[in-house]
Amino acid sequence: MTDQANLAAQLADLQAQMAALRPAAPAPSASAWANAMPALSAAPTINGVAVPVKIQTPAGSIRVYLSLPAECAASPDALMSALEALAAAGLPLDTWSGARESGSAWGNSRSNGGWSGNSNRNTWRR
Repeated sequence: MTDQANLAAQLADLQAQMAALRPAAPAPSASAWANAMPALSAAPTINGVAVPVKIQTPAGSIRVYLSLPAECAASPDALMSALEALAAAGLPLDTWSGARESGSAWGNSRSNGGWSGNSNRNTWRR
């Protein structure tokens, strides 16, 4: 029986050592986002593409978003083709262009600030 008592003591000792080697539970995070969001194991899935269009109305401009299917974002070429097709259809895409010269585009009147060929950007049709 002494062998069984000895084995039980050794087993208890090994279990205590194993418990000491296990990582401690992580401390609670100060951020609510860290607790609410699981860690991403892979790249996020693209469900679609939202393209802003700026419509000019008598009361001012309205930004609306056209939802395109995920296939439009399958590659950079597919995305550019979709955007070019929208522009060719005459939709006033809501775009911003940085300064083409040195300096900031904010308040820079030399920047044309839009999609090339978008001549109907400020028109209102019913």
